[in-house]
Amino acid sequence: MTTIDPVPIGNHFELKQRIMQLNAQREEQEMELNRSFKELYYSLLPSEILKNMFHKVKEDTAIQQGILNVGLKTGVDFLIGTILKRNSSIKGYFSSLLVEKVAARLFDKHADKISAVLGKVKGLIKRH
Repeated sequence: MTTIDPVPIGNHFELKQRIMQLNAQREEQEMELNRSFKELYYSLLPSEILKNMFHKVKEDTAIQQGILNVGLKTGVDFLIGTILKRNSSIKGYFSSLLVEKVAARLFDKHADKISAVLGKVKGLIKRH
């Protein structure tokens, strides 16, 4: 923001000229402020936030890997619970819990290999 320097005004013409300068400066500042508010408004729209988030995820492989790991673990847990009928009996619950623990250990040890295989499958799917 610019500060107003005191300008000596000697006559009516200089006063009118200074008023015109100040009005022009005010309009310029109002336009800049309006542009700043619009930028802020558009940056806070949910669609813009999501778009920026997806761009960051698309660029950052560590985030992609984390999302993939969470998705895989969730999918494995769901499949094990469905196949072993977790909610139907105590035996089903304990067996699904045991298999989930074993699968989680295997997944943690071989996450990079699983991700590589899934990347190849993803590449094959994109080609077709």
